Amino acid sequence: MGRKKHTIPKWIKSNTSETMATSQVFRFKVKFPNSHEEEIDLLSDIDIDYDILESHLEEIPAQYMFWAAIYSELKSMVAIAEMKVDRRRATLTKQILEDFKAKAIKLTDKQLVNLVTIDNKLATLQVELASAQKKTGKVYHMVEAIRLRSEHCRSLAGFKRQDKEQSSQQT
Repeated sequence: MGRKKHTIPKWIKSNTSETMATSQVFRFKVKFPNSHEEEIDLLSDIDIDYDILESHLEEIPAQYMFWAAIYSELKSMVAIAEMKVDRRRATLTKQILEDFKAKAIKLTDKQLVNLVTIDNKLATLQVELASAQKKTGKVYHMVEAIRLRSEHCRSLAGFKRQDKEQSSQQT
C-alpha cells in the first residue's frame, strides 16, 4: 500500500492484548478485481497526537478519500459476489426442477431448497460473500472513524488555540 505503519492506538493497546491488536481483525488482505492484492491496516489512521493536531487536520481529507474509495470498491465487490450467489442458486434451481420434472417427480419447496443448499460451489460462493461483507463492514466503520477523528481533531485544535492564547496573555 505504501502507507506508513502506525503504532497501535493507545486505547486499543490498553484495552486488548497485543496479539489481538496485531491480528487479522485489524489487518487483512483484499484482492481487487484487477488481481491486485492490498493489505488493509485499520489501525493506521485513527490515533491522535495532541502535539501534531495541525498535521492530523491536513491529512484527514486524504485519509477520508482513501478509505472511502476502498469502501466503495469493497461494496462493489460485495454486490458482484451477491450476484454470483443468486445466479448459482437460480441455475441450480432450474437444473434440479428440470431433472425432477423429466423423472415425473414433484418436489416440495423445502426439498428444493435443501437440494440447492448442498451444492459445494454455492457454499464456496457464500463463504466468499460473507468474507467480503465482513471486510466491507470493517472498512465502513473505518470511514466513520475518520469522520469522528476529523470532528475530534477540530475540537482539540480549538482547545489548543485557547491554551496558546491564554499562555501568551499570561506572559
